[in-house]
Amino acid sequence: MKNLQKNLLVFIFVLTFILSGALAAFAYSYNHNSGSFSSFPKSGALRLYFSGPANVKITLSHGTSTSILTTQGGRQFFDTGIYVFKNSSLNYLVQDSDGQAVGWIPMSSSKKCGSGLIGGNNERFAIVDVSSIYNWVKSFGEPVASSQCWGDSPEWAGDLDFNDYFMFYSYTPVPPTVDIKVNNSDSQIFLSSPASYALSWTSANADTCSAYSSWTGTKSPNGRKSYSSVLSGSYTYSITCSNEVGSATDSVSVSIGQVFLSLAKQARDPLSLDWSFQENIYTNPAKEIEFSLSVSNPSGFEAKNVKIKDPMPRGLKYISGSASVDGFSVPDSIISSGYNLGTLFSGQTKVVKFRARLQDNSYFSQSLTQLVNTASVRADNASQVQDTAIVYAVKQGQVLGAATVDTGADSTTLAILFTGLSGALSLSGFQISRRIYWKKRIKEARASGE
Repeated sequence: MKNLQKNLLVFIFVLTFILSGALAAFAYSYNHNSGSFSSFPKSGALRLYFSGPANVKITLSHGTSTSILTTQGGRQFFDTGIYVFKNSSLNYLVQDSDGQAVGWIPMSSSKKCGSGLIGGNNERFAIVDVSSIYNWVKSFGEPVASSQCWGDSPEWAGDLDFNDYFMFYSYTPVPPTVDIKVNNSDSQIFLSSPASYALSWTSANADTCSAYSSWTGTKSPNGRKSYSSVLSGSYTYSITCSNEVGSATDSVSVSIGQVFLSLAKQARDPLSLDWSFQENIYTNPAKEIEFSLSVSNPSGFEAKNVKIKDPMPRGLKYISGSASVDGFSVPDSIISSGYNLGTLFSGQTKVVKFRARLQDNSYFSQSLTQLVNTASVRADNASQVQDTAIVYAVKQGQVLGAATVDTGADSTTLAILFTGLSGALSLSGFQISRRIYWKKRIKEARASGE
């Protein structure tokens, strides 16, 4: 009976001890496994220093990056391959040979580890000095972000010693980066005056940023600034961002100037032996005429939304479906609302061609009718320019007399006109003898000053 009572007392004592340890452990605050922590005041490449037994498996993850490490025993460090960002969180899971570790507490300010709780032998867990390990970590010269005292897989409910192995996390600070763009471009841009544009910049790992060249002042690490009504000139926007490791600089340039276009319009008879285009041509009614309009941008800046328009004068009928730009068919809108050539870059030329037909012979009442065909081109940032090609309709079956030239030309123009007509007259039924008449009339006109 006495032995039974003695055994019962021992059982009650042990049970009380276990329960007291379990309650103490339950009340003790620590970082559970698995978990996460965020102790990174700067961005950098993550390194883990470890001191303890072999075969401890440590799984770390940050964003889309994961690193699985296995210890070899003693002191060692791991370059994890993980890049942490300022104030970001690192996830962890620690497993030793007996199972999942309990968790960890921070190293004390006196460089010691251990909970000091009562252990299974009714003695307090040891408080160990880890200053030598900490000094070893610090000798590498990196900022220490977290110093952790770990408790391994528990042997009983209150096994929270936190002196089994030790981990120190550091990061290698990296130089900053900065990227500035203008209108979302890293390259120099060319705009017409007055211009509007926007700067945008982003940086990483930067403590401070400052602007210089065409702008000044302290800038936020990331930002945007818009400009409007900027006049002609060259502008460079530079920004430098710095941290304790170094600095980075980036720049963009904007050139602003006047945009102007040129237009050269000519015509030709596609059935003629002479295939060259001319500013003035002579032909008969019902004949086809091919027009060529060369649009160029000789300025140093791009012309935006270049639009060309070429309405037909009376006496000419546009041939549907004949319009092309650089050999590619385009809609017929060139003779009505106009055709948009898009952006014309500096030094670029586009050639527009189309065909028209003269009205029938009966349409023309005069022996010679001047048809003035004027085209125009403009852009959103360039003024309109015009050019003209002249078609002379030579009516067939009628003798050219003094009162039958429907041009309104002076004596000098008539002289030029006659020279150009000499070939056309012989091909269209005019009497060659009439040349004498015209020479006499031109001579009289010059003498009288008509």
